[in-house]
Amino acid sequence: MHSPSRRAQAGEKYIVRFDSGQKAALKALAAQNRRSMNAEILLLIECGLAAANAQSERTAK
Repeated sequence: MHSPSRRAQAGEKYIVRFDSGQKAALKALAAQNRRSMNAEILLLIECGLAAANAQSERTAK
């Protein structure tokens, strides 16, 4: 069985370029929430996707 960090590393990799100041803001937010930058990015993506899906469902009705 793989350790949790090993499973996380097995995921697909994607390189992201940040605009000026975005990396520092993300790093500060991650530190405030006691998460890694990667975990913070994934959480923000999940929240954005959930919001987009909810918006799509509202407009589809």
